[in-house]
Amino acid sequence: MTIKKKLYICFVVACLLGIMAGCSDNNALPSETNLPDSETPPDIPTQEGSLPTVSNVLPDKGTTLKKYDNYAEAYLNILKENKLTMTNTQLSDSQKNMGLDIGDGEIAVVDVLGNETPELLYIYTDANISNSIEIYTYTEQEGAKSVFDSELYTAVGGEGNYCVFLTRDRDLMLYYSYSGAYSFYGFWPIIPKIEPENVDPKEPSLNNDDCDAAQLYFSLDHENKEAKTYKQYGKDVPKEQFHKAANDMMGNISQVIFQGPVLGDYGLRLYKDQDFWKDVPPFEANNMTYDEAVAWLEAQIGNQ
Repeated sequence: MTIKKKLYICFVVACLLGIMAGCSDNNALPSETNLPDSETPPDIPTQEGSLPTVSNVLPDKGTTLKKYDNYAEAYLNILKENKLTMTNTQLSDSQKNMGLDIGDGEIAVVDVLGNETPELLYIYTDANISNSIEIYTYTEQEGAKSVFDSELYTAVGGEGNYCVFLTRDRDLMLYYSYSGAYSFYGFWPIIPKIEPENVDPKEPSLNNDDCDAAQLYFSLDHENKEAKTYKQYGKDVPKEQFHKAANDMMGNISQVIFQGPVLGDYGLRLYKDQDFWKDVPPFEANNMTYDEAVAWLEAQIGNQ
């Protein structure tokens, strides 16, 4: 190889080495940057007002995304999720005239379990063309949960009346009457499903098959006017004893929560029902409209 070729090769190698050295300097990492040992990037600590990490967003199975710190927040959420069924929003004029009219809402927040925390009670309409009552209670451990849900009034098949009230002993009661081919009425205790969960308490049932669950129960077969039944705590009693107990029950009412339905020119038919309802001045139901309940609960949040 000639000296001229050797000099040319050395010159090319020197140029290549210079280019490689320049690239290395441009891509050098800052001295203060340390790469983690593993390939998984570390969690970014969150600050107030920033987005939480994914592990904080996904709840465990059986939990909810938001834990309410007090009953007012929890009940307020329930109302907002169920507004459509708590008012006349979804009802037609014909359905209102059938007795399903609940106006702008019938909602109460009152202690009916004696646990010093008020329960949420409300009337709602459903696809079965009926009015039902649902009751929620609240604990810090479990949040808000439904402990009672029962149909009160159906707008087909016959006429019906109901009244949900508290006695002077703070017992929650239901009066219900039905007038059709087979008529009956009575007083049922409303017993929410509370612990232990393996116990299945009797709920007020609005049919004559559960007459034994009523504190007082009367039935009449219209085809046989003599076939009258008077029961007290599931046992047959004389007519006189039944009516005395019914009048005593009426005198023990301390607060009416819900009553209805109101039908056209008939008004509130409850007080045209049995003799012991006709003998008392009409009660004023102690409940709130949807907007009133929302405003009241919002005001309670800061007081808890």
